[in-house]
Amino acid sequence: MKGILEQIVIRPVKRQKTKSVEKVEVDPEIGLVGDHYHKINGDRQVTLISLHHLDQLASKLGLVHIDSSLTRRNLLISGLDFDQLLLQHVTLKIGKKVALRITGPCKPCGQMERTIGKGAREAMADLGGLTARVVSGGSIQVGDEIVLSDASVF
Repeated sequence: MKGILEQIVIRPVKRQKTKSVEKVEVDPEIGLVGDHYHKINGDRQVTLISLHHLDQLASKLGLVHIDSSLTRRNLLISGLDFDQLLLQHVTLKIGKKVALRITGPCKPCGQMERTIGKGAREAMADLGGLTARVVSGGSIQVGDEIVLSDASVF
């Protein structure tokens, strides 16, 4: 199973606008450099959302499209089955060096009502994405290939 990194979003300041970037450094201790959410060695250093789930969410809300930055998730990914990733708690290798270990679902918060619209939080209950911790750092950029990897390699 292979995927593609479609978008990278950071949130420089808590509860403020997100910023889409082409490239970012991933630090094993804090997550994405430049993102306000620094969780040292935590299980929620990076958040991910599936392009497929984003399309399902838009349909559920009667919208044509939802900009992924409105979900406040860090990485938009296409081509991977998030339901399987969650069940198996796999490690994803992004680009040449970065590895992220899936740690659980990313539950939607009240911000979804403000950024996406009424009903978004409830609609995202099963489509909110995933959380991950950094296993190995490096640089990632939009267009990088994502593959499932055996965690013991890292």
